[in-house]
Amino acid sequence: MIKPESKIDFRVEGIGNFIKANKFCVPNFQRPYSWESEKHTIDLFTDIENNMSESEYFLGTIVLTKKQDNLLEIVDGQQRLTTILLFMAAIRDVFKEKNKDKKIQESYLSDYDRREDKEVPKLTLSNQDNDFYREYVVNKEVNCNTKTKSNVAIKESYLLLFSKLKEYDEQVLLDFMDFIDTKLKIVIIIVSEETNAFTIFETLNDRGLALAQIDLLKNYLYSRCSNSTILKNVQQNWNKLSDRFDSNKLFLIDYIKVFWMSNYGFIREKDNQIFKAIKDKISTNEVQNFVLQLLNESDYYFAIQNESHCFWRENNLYTCSKYIGLLNQLELTQYYPLLFSIIKNFENTIEKEKSIKLLLSWMVRMLIVGSNKGGTIEQSYSKNAIKIHKNEITTAKQLRDSLKLLIPDDDTFKDAFKAATISKEKLARFYLREIENHLNSKNNEQEVITDTEKVNLEHILPKKMDSNYPTFSEELHNQYVKRIGNLTLMNSKANRMKGSSNFQEKKKEYSKSNLQITKQITQYADWNIESINGRQSYLADIAVKVWTIKFDEHD
Repeated sequence: MIKPESKIDFRVEGIGNFIKANKFCVPNFQRPYSWESEKHTIDLFTDIENNMSESEYFLGTIVLTKKQDNLLEIVDGQQRLTTILLFMAAIRDVFKEKNKDKKIQESYLSDYDRREDKEVPKLTLSNQDNDFYREYVVNKEVNCNTKTKSNVAIKESYLLLFSKLKEYDEQVLLDFMDFIDTKLKIVIIIVSEETNAFTIFETLNDRGLALAQIDLLKNYLYSRCSNSTILKNVQQNWNKLSDRFDSNKLFLIDYIKVFWMSNYGFIREKDNQIFKAIKDKISTNEVQNFVLQLLNESDYYFAIQNESHCFWRENNLYTCSKYIGLLNQLELTQYYPLLFSIIKNFENTIEKEKSIKLLLSWMVRMLIVGSNKGGTIEQSYSKNAIKIHKNEITTAKQLRDSLKLLIPDDDTFKDAFKAATISKEKLARFYLREIENHLNSKNNEQEVITDTEKVNLEHILPKKMDSNYPTFSEELHNQYVKRIGNLTLMNSKANRMKGSSNFQEKKKEYSKSNLQITKQITQYADWNIESINGRQSYLADIAVKVWTIKFDEHD
């Protein structure tokens, strides 16, 4: 148990009764209201609606600090508490339409100040939202204009709740209120000092209340702030960072993992290892700069996920962005820390381009060889990312030499490609398209269209057993139908027309194609195992050149 002398008020209470008995404020440095009506608000409404018959339902934890005049400042829980008040405002207005007054305004939403002769809201939001919340929600000024994105979010959440609650009769609405008063439970933590509030989260997690790793991290960083000025600065920058990720905690923790592995070293996400590593490494004096660095470097993370990100254009890295687009088609992420470090630390544009192109070749080679799994690879990427961070690696050649024992050489890659079976059609299209583009580049021809509505994957030996190919038993058909030598690219319309034709009929269509890898098939008299192996060997010879790990012909 938490001892009384720790000056911490810890209790469980119905959120409605708690709201009725207190006044609240949100500090201005906290992020504004951000719940989406069709996502977060509807989830809350559904939870309440589906659990009305339960003896209690746990909504979460709200952490507060005591201010003067018994005012409680919300450290964590603003979104939930605000939305419950919107819920009560919606019930108030449904009753108002029925010409009934259930004293909801004075119980939940405001206190009447007889000296000022006006309603004073029980909740004061931050500067971005307070005026709109007071006028639109508390004072019921329906024509109040929205000025910010968060104002819109408040209005949309209220309107959604109002439209849902209008469907219920008076008794059900009263049931909703009773449930919110006493059965919709929250863990209430009230501490005397704001910085102490953040340390509570780790204690709760250690005692069995499962918390998201990102929440543990955020509150640890807040707790390490040595004074209120630093705390406000850290909170502002953290909120900006969170907003960049649209408050998606999973995406944010993924970014922090990549950031950490490129700046500090290898780490796993499981068992709160990211939180534990940062807790061990980042001291009180470093917290402010650490959060600022997280914020400032987040653009690198967004850039490696999107070849159209403004980062590439603003830094004239158009060739790099092309390689990023190709990398992302492989749908891998282990290399992110290494790529993050390359684009952040390599100053020379040519070295950036060479390194990212090498990375693309490595990823394809490892996919074909089947050596892209396991923690060893990820650890090696992190290790080399740190070397780049420390300027121990400053060129693409040095990077290649540092990783050469892990990257399949030409002979290994070619042998694997000759026998490769590609189960994912998206990958097969990618490999064939890039081989075709390589052949076209020598003749200055256009790149292959990526639109699958116009160009798609053709199985020369059809996907289903076909009497037109009698040399293939069921076992051989299963063995060879997804071999890359049996696959090509084809105009979608021709593919649909000739999908189940015999090979001689298909050859007529292949001969009309402007794709070299498809036209090449016409040289085979028949389509059998020898043909597939022969064509796959032809493709393998080209693949070594497409995904080369050499910088020039003399390398």
